[in-house]
Amino acid sequence: MKKELLHLCPIISAAAILTGCATAPPRPSHGAAGFRPESMDIVYVMPVVDSRMDKKLTRDLDKLQRWASKNLKSKHYTVKEVADRNCLAGLTGEDLREAAPDWIKAFGPSEARWLLIIEVDELVRKLTFGSTGQAEVALVVLDKQRGTVVWRDKALGRQGQGGLLGMLMVSMLDEAALEEAMNQLMLKFPKKPKSVTST
Repeated sequence: MKKELLHLCPIISAAAILTGCATAPPRPSHGAAGFRPESMDIVYVMPVVDSRMDKKLTRDLDKLQRWASKNLKSKHYTVKEVADRNCLAGLTGEDLREAAPDWIKAFGPSEARWLLIIEVDELVRKLTFGSTGQAEVALVVLDKQRGTVVWRDKALGRQGQGGLLGMLMVSMLDEAALEEAMNQLMLKFPKKPKSVTST
């Protein structure tokens, strides 16, 4: 009996490791050391930054701001949506990727500390005998007080449908790709402990 248990131990250990890996929360491409989501009192969700090279495909990208706000609230964050797009004038994806501390401290509402920015890098559709939609979306969280990027990640959403049905659904698939990309990003965003939810 002991010999059988000894043989089973490596198998049980391996299963435990694999299970642990499977349940580990996905990690973003960048998370600042010491960043604690519970320290975020009010998250200011900025208007969507449209960094697409090709903007021929028109879509209501502002709905991503609403999706993000709704998701953050479900994760126990206090949220304020910023409607004024003037602060985004001339802003590019490169500005966000290479944001300097002084720029971060000056960006957005003066009363805010935590800013969440959604950037759409790509939104395309392809129509053949069927159709596909593809969207690339980035999410960035800035700490204005310290002038740092505390959280950043990017996701690619793809949706497709073959045949005549896919051709009829062409306008729906790029929307679905956007939603898929956002869902991937928000899945990675940390949940705030309910006990410290701001009022």
